[in-house]
Amino acid sequence: MEEGAARLFKRGISLLRRGYPEDAAECLEKVLEMSYDSAACNSWLGVAIARSRYGDIIKAEEYCKKAIKKAYYRPQYHNNLAEVYLIWGKKRKAIEALGPPDLLINLVCAPGVILNRITRRGRDFETGVDISYVMALNDEVQKQVRCVEHYIPVVHIDAALHNFEKNQKDVAHVMAIINEYLATRKTVPLRKIA
Repeated sequence: MEEGAARLFKRGISLLRRGYPEDAAECLEKVLEMSYDSAACNSWLGVAIARSRYGDIIKAEEYCKKAIKKAYYRPQYHNNLAEVYLIWGKKRKAIEALGPPDLLINLVCAPGVILNRITRRGRDFETGVDISYVMALNDEVQKQVRCVEHYIPVVHIDAALHNFEKNQKDVAHVMAIINEYLATRKTVPLRKIA
């Protein structure tokens, strides 16, 4: 990218981060007009357009998808497309754009142990938490894990056996389990976005 286009690109990103999406879109469009059709420029232009008060979501989606086709391996571009969908109110499409995680770590713990830990912490905002609430929340979390574990790899960790707050050996042990899983898992082919 030519020095002038690079400066303009950086200015566009800076404007976007400071909350000026219309001005950011203008800078990024100029970069594209200079025939620098980079994935990064397309992706961030999509976000700028979506955030602007004139937000043409269809156009924003097109720019983000174009970026992903150019550089599928860049997670930020998937995140940008997801943001466009969230602005559009399309939560399901945002989740699809992000794709499934590589691994879900399920910290399993009996409700009584959870409540005991909450009580020991002594936080004011947790004083109203009772066993029925903890049980309902725990049941819902485990239900959600069961719903996804047929297509997302899950490592179940018995959190009742570990004290992550005070024992670094427990943290290291669980990290070793996670790293071992990640090192031995089969790679899944990347999915394409239409």
